[in-house]
Amino acid sequence: PPPPDLPRETPKPFVWPPIHLIALFIAFLLLLAVWATACYNVYKHTQALETPDLQKHIIAMHFMAPIHATAAFVCLASFIWVPLGGVVPYFNLVRDFYMAFTVASLWWFLTDSVGGEKSLTARMERTEQAALIFPLSFLTPWTMGFEMMFNCRLGVMQFAVTMPVIAVLRFCAQGLGLSDGSLFSPVDLSLCMLAAVSAAVAIYCLAQLYTASSEALQEALVSPLWKTVVIIVAVFGAFFQGLVMRLIVSMIMLPTMWQLDDSVYIIMGVEQWLVTLEMLVVALLVNSYYPVDEGVPLLPKREGVSTKTFSVFV
Repeated sequence: PPPPDLPRETPKPFVWPPIHLIALFIAFLLLLAVWATACYNVYKHTQALETPDLQKHIIAMHFMAPIHATAAFVCLASFIWVPLGGVVPYFNLVRDFYMAFTVASLWWFLTDSVGGEKSLTARMERTEQAALIFPLSFLTPWTMGFEMMFNCRLGVMQFAVTMPVIAVLRFCAQGLGLSDGSLFSPVDLSLCMLAAVSAAVAIYCLAQLYTASSEALQEALVSPLWKTVVIIVAVFGAFFQGLVMRLIVSMIMLPTMWQLDDSVYIIMGVEQWLVTLEMLVVALLVNSYYPVDEGVPLLPKREGVSTKTFSVFV
């Protein structure tokens, strides 16, 4: 006799993976896109390396977005794979060091594009006096020339020195158990306040430099304002966004006597995920405002152009 019909197994409905795994996978794709965009732009610059004194600064600024995105992705992945949390402080240390180097590279790019600091200082001396921008507009303006250049350079370069020092102190505090790197403690609060003041001074001095030398920069570069704004927003926007998120986390944890709950991890994870997305936008903007075929910033080397020991990144 024919065998009886066996009952058919009911197909199981498709089950989506947990939302945090989906977010991590999307962040990984964003990270790959950031690195691909930056490396492609760097490759184009190395193939048209007509003026290394300027293009090396552009190449350095191209790597800011992927390094920042990598640190954010590792921090995000550490929420899922706990052992990965041990390497997060190292990635944050590299990120903070490169953040300072990017700000210094922007300064060198702006000054070298108009012939160097000596040439720009001499040109300022022949330019009409520029007032200090808000909120220090009520003070006596800095004299155009050496005083203006010295004060702006001091304000920018202090961040290039202060930020690595703060990064090392934060790294040591985590190693000594004085800070966990994510929540406010007396050490965290002090270092964050110092970093915020240093960043605010650097932003002000970069803006003051552009105001005092806008005519020279507009003659030497295409869209010098947007070139400056893109890097400032990319570096300091992500920096202050992290401070705001840390403040929100501390306000949530304060009523609970600093006991961790899911909302804290969700806020921190969302912030790191947003950083990976923002860095892709930054990489695209840097490519748009620092193109290889622009031709204008590729100026011949002149007397007064500062020569740095930083070689071209490849």
